[in-house]
Amino acid sequence: MRRTERFPVELPVIWNRAGREIHCNVVDVNEHGMYLATDEVVEHGALIRLKVKLPTRELEMFVTARFVGVTASGRGIGAEIFLIDDMSRCFWVAFYQELAASFTQQRQTAAVGG
Repeated sequence: MRRTERFPVELPVIWNRAGREIHCNVVDVNEHGMYLATDEVVEHGALIRLKVKLPTRELEMFVTARFVGVTASGRGIGAEIFLIDDMSRCFWVAFYQELAASFTQQRQTAAVGG
């Protein structure tokens, strides 16, 4: 079970893999990680260096591959945030909380038929 709920999103990512830039997208996030849509394959537990482009800024971080394969979101990598500086962590958490609040409001509106 995940520590926090996943929410769909589309965020561009630049993955620095052995000196080459791989452009892909994050298709869902939770407070502790993300799912990268990509045909690239890595070993479970691989450390991945990313630049994630939030709407307001770009964050650099290292993530750990926790799942590699195909899901309902397509082929990709389920990744847990491994290393991120404190300021970037604050921006990531704020982004996640805003996303969660938006989805909660949408659900509440739908529940009352509005």
